[in-house]
This record gives sequence, C-alpha cells and structure tokens, in this order.
Amino acid sequence: MKKIKFMVLILILLELAGCKQEYYLFINDSSIKEEFRISVENTDDNMKRINANQYPLHANNDVMYEKKIEKKGNIISAIYKYTYKPYDFVNANTINQCFTKKKVIMDDEKYYEINLSDMTDCMYDYNLNINIITKNKVVSNNADKVKGNKYTWYLTNENKNDFSIKIKIAKGTASKSFILSKYSIYIILGAGIVIVLLAVYMVMKKIKVSNEI
Repeated sequence: MKKIKFMVLILILLELAGCKQEYYLFINDSSIKEEFRISVENTDDNMKRINANQYPLHANNDVMYEKKIEKKGNIISAIYKYTYKPYDFVNANTINQCFTKKKVIMDDEKYYEINLSDMTDCMYDYNLNINIITKNKVVSNNADKVKGNKYTWYLTNENKNDFSIKIKIAKGTASKSFILSKYSIYIILGAGIVIVLLAVYMVMKKIKVSNEI
C-alpha cells in the first residue's frame, strides 16, 4: 500500500494529464531538502490525486510532505517539500522504492555519497529531471549536465534500464563556483560604493568651484 502512495506522489504522471515534473535535492552540511515540483492540467481527478496524503519516509505514515498548491487558469502547480537530517536521508521513499542497488552514505566524516542504480517499476512514466544543488565541493559525479552548483540527470523511458545517479560531496567545503559568485557580489558592491563616492566628490567639487566664481 505504501508503494502505491509513493507512486502517486513521485509521479502522479500517467494518471495526471499533461504533467511536467522536476525533482530537487538541496544538500548542505546540516540538512537535505527534497522537493517535487509538478504542473498539471486543472481537472477534478488531478486535483483529487494531488490532495492525497504523501509520505517522504519509507514505512512511516506519521510524517507527510509539506504541500503548496496553486491554481492559475487551466494549470495546477504543486510543490511537495520535506527536509531530512543528513543521517535520515537513507530512509527516503525516493531511494527505497525506486532503486534496488543503492549506496547512500551520510554519516562519513568527510563525504556525502549517493550511488543509485537498477530502477524498479516505481513510476508509471519515466520522464523526470533530477537536480542536486549544493554549495559544497563535488568530488565526483555522473550528471548529464552541470551548471554552477546544479547537477542534473535526465531520466526517460529510453534510458531507465541503464539509469544511475552517482555523486560524492565533500563536507564543510564550498565549491569554487560558489566562492567566486560570493566574491563577485563583494566586488560589485565595492565597485558600486566607489562609484557613488566618486560621484559625490565630483558634485561637491563642482559646487565648490561654482561658489568660488
């Protein structure tokens, strides 16, 4: 029964007409935030399925996803959220229901490691973008696309039999791109202050010259 409930959440897919979906993991040293984002046609059946209770933890019906639903025209947008403590992520339904081969290490002193493969029949349709976002340094990964601190895997009906997710993240470290972006903000702020001060100086100088004349 729990598997059915999980399938309704993770891919309300085939049952939800015109569904678009994204899966996100936001990983840092203190927590792992999971998000499902879906947009579907606004029908009574779709709304009923979206409103059904959804459970993030395997074999645990006491905890449910935080859910936000918005209607705009003929579209329903829904976001499901749950924040895990890193050590508790091994109990996530997404891992335990969808992969038979799984290596999830969250209690190592130096690294987080996620290694998932051999997918089960947990989904009705296998068209899903899976995104992992982290400010920490990524030591290795097999993502299909990397943009800044965002690592994306494209799951499809065609690649589901060979699909895998591998990522190793160093604890307590910021990635180079995050450091550069942080420094870029400081540089821009500093340059802005200099420009403002220079403008004030030029105005004051002009006023002084005018007074002397």
